[in-house]
Amino acid sequence: MNSDHEIRVMLLDRGQYVGQWLGRLLGRTPGFSYLGHCDGGRCLESRALRTRPDVVLMDLQTARALPGGAMGRLRQSLPGAMFVLMDLDDGGNYERLARRLGADGFISSANMPQALEKIRRRLLYQRRV
Repeated sequence: MNSDHEIRVMLLDRGQYVGQWLGRLLGRTPGFSYLGHCDGGRCLESRALRTRPDVVLMDLQTARALPGGAMGRLRQSLPGAMFVLMDLDDGGNYERLARRLGADGFISSANMPQALEKIRRRLLYQRRV
C-alpha cells in the first residue's frame, strides 16, 4: 500500500475496454488507485516491477492463455502482490480454477464494488497492506 493508504491495482486483460471501465471505477472508489492495463505477461512483468501493485486483476481468459510457468514467474517478480482472476460469471468452479492456475482467488466483475471490498478486507486480514 502506498503512503496515501491506497491499494494499487494493475489489470492484465487482452481487451482495452475492461481497462478503461476499471480505471474509471477505481478512480471513484476510495482507497484504490489504478496503475494501468497490460495485455500480456511481458508487459505486466516490466510495468509491475516499476509500479509494485498490491493487486493484479487478471481476466480469466487472458490468464488461461499465459504460457506455462508464467504465473509462477509473475508471482516471483511480485512476491507481495495478490493475484486475482475475474470474469463476468461467478461460482465455486471459478475459485477452484483460479487456485489451479496459481492465483490467490476469483471475483466476479458483475458485482465489482462488492468484489473490491472483498479484496480490501482480504489484504487487510493478511496484512499485505
